[in-house]
Amino acid sequence: MTITLCCEKTGKRGPRFPSPVSPHCGTVDPDACLEMATWRQHWSPESWRKFLEAGETEGELSALRRCTHAGRPLGSAEFVQTLEHSTARRLVARKGGRPRKPVANKAQQFLTLTP
Repeated sequence: MTITLCCEKTGKRGPRFPSPVSPHCGTVDPDACLEMATWRQHWSPESWRKFLEAGETEGELSALRRCTHAGRPLGSAEFVQTLEHSTARRLVARKGGRPRKPVANKAQQFLTLTP
């Protein structure tokens, strides 16, 4: 995945057309619906631009593709568990196949009741 941060024709910083990364890179004013205060606590336009320029590793892309294909969230086990609790849905893949029948407890088969 490649994100172009400069216009190929003019060589100026910033995309030719506004993109989702434009407000974070400081090339356009953020829309009113974007909550930028929390983002600004961790990032600046310069550090965000450097992060985007660094790109992704093949391992990160592979994990993203695998989770996207499976329809599963990408994140740590703790993150997925938090999502499961907040959405009240099972998000971790279960073992495939038909569930096994429950095995009867042998000790209970010989239980006799006397009147």
